[in-house]
Amino acid sequence: MRKHDALRAALTTAFPDLTRDPQALSIYIDKGRIAGRAGPGGTHRTTGFEWRYTVNAVLLDFAGDPNRLAATVLEWIRTTQPERLQNHTAGDEAFSFEVDILDDDKADIAITIALDEAVDIAADGTMSYRNEPDIDPPFDGVPRETALDAITLGGAGLLP
Repeated sequence: MRKHDALRAALTTAFPDLTRDPQALSIYIDKGRIAGRAGPGGTHRTTGFEWRYTVNAVLLDFAGDPNRLAATVLEWIRTTQPERLQNHTAGDEAFSFEVDILDDDKADIAITIALDEAVDIAADGTMSYRNEPDIDPPFDGVPRETALDAITLGGAGLLP
């Protein structure tokens, strides 16, 4: 499992104060399970598996901007677990949180994110993590920032 380390890096990059006090940020995993399947052709050898788990990030005495925290976590999800943002159902539950307001400037915040990580097993037994799909794959020759103005099919406008 490696995504929990990436979450820690994203949070400490966005909020450097979290590195100054080792107690300020705690990350742990629970509700872990493994999903596995038989190999191709009905063989009993698995050709991969998935780690499925919940990662929890607890920020103590957090005095940063909560909007920036939410944006940081959502951007991290976009790059590490993009399917959580690709439809309304999953996007509606991108992550959950709990807040204990300590005073006007500080709060303890717990963030919970359901994750999975696919591991492929090659014929020689070598294991590697599968790359996450690009949430926004570009069309060949079209810059990412190009806006979609209309959709046509056979010359007829489907969307204005």
